[in-house]
Amino acid sequence: MKKIDRNTIDCLLFDLGGVVLDIDFKRMFNAWAPYSRLSLVELHNRFRVDENYMRHERGEISAN
Repeated sequence: MKKIDRNTIDCLLFDLGGVVLDIDFKRMFNAWAPYSRLSLVELHNRFRVDENYMRHERGEISAN
């Protein structure tokens, strides 16, 4: 078995706006719904691509 050298980088992956990772939001909401106190419709309605979402995407604000 190959020993992993933690000091080297083997791969970098950048999500280029849906080019590499295409998120299926309907599937995501269906997966989240059983773990939420909100219904599927409420989850969907609360998710918005607003200015704060875009600022987070650009790294202008953190998730904390």
